[in-house]
Amino acid sequence: MKKYLLIFTLALASGFAFGQCSPDYDFTGLEYGVYPDPEQGETFDDGAVGVAYSDTIHMLAPTDAGAVDPLYEGVPIDSISLLSVSLSLDGTTYTAEELGLDFDCNNGGASIDPCTIQGGLQGCGSIFGTPNQAGLYNLVVTVQVYATVFGNVISLPFEYEGYTLFIEGIINIANQSQANFDVAQNKPNPFNKVSYIDFELMSAGKVELTVLNLLGSVVYQENINGLRGKNTFKMNASDFQPGVYLYRLQQGTVTATYRMVVSR
Repeated sequence: MKKYLLIFTLALASGFAFGQCSPDYDFTGLEYGVYPDPEQGETFDDGAVGVAYSDTIHMLAPTDAGAVDPLYEGVPIDSISLLSVSLSLDGTTYTAEELGLDFDCNNGGASIDPCTIQGGLQGCGSIFGTPNQAGLYNLVVTVQVYATVFGNVISLPFEYEGYTLFIEGIINIANQSQANFDVAQNKPNPFNKVSYIDFELMSAGKVELTVLNLLGSVVYQENINGLRGKNTFKMNASDFQPGVYLYRLQQGTVTATYRMVVSR
């Protein structure tokens, strides 16, 4: 995937800003760190189009620049500034407003700029808003590290890579019991070739199954003649590429949508 990254500016937040985080993550036993930690396979929570979203990145700034670049081992860090968050999706870029997201920092009042974290102290940043475009985005957090060498301040760029942000395109109906059918999450999930989708109908009827990729393209579609009561559909994904998909069952104007993962 080509990485044409969108950089959106971090909003400076007041103590009462919407979505503001608290720099209170428990980094017990660590001299520095980040949470979620992409090296541990951690990433941001999933979101959904049209649903309010908020998640937080916590940072405990190191005191030694060697943690950023081994060439500067022993050089004390003055501070780290969170500069930007970058999002990319199959070579297409968006403004923050187009994605419906914003960013806001908090360093506990340690400096005037809430996006600046002093060496050895903790800060955080919140991603929040109401997403309006679906996709599995690559997300990069860019920071600038400031250190002092022989009385001179130097700056070192650093990126936290490996994050993803999944925004689901269609959310499940609010109360399926009010509809004419009830749909369950496919099992197993993730799966290799075959998984099963259970759904229950109050009366026999046609149900349309649609599978979409994260770009919204239809990769599979079938009309199912459902029976009253419990039904089970066998999903064969042998021809699917590994990745994340959405499957939607629709009867009339009522839909239920879930995410499924095909692995190899």
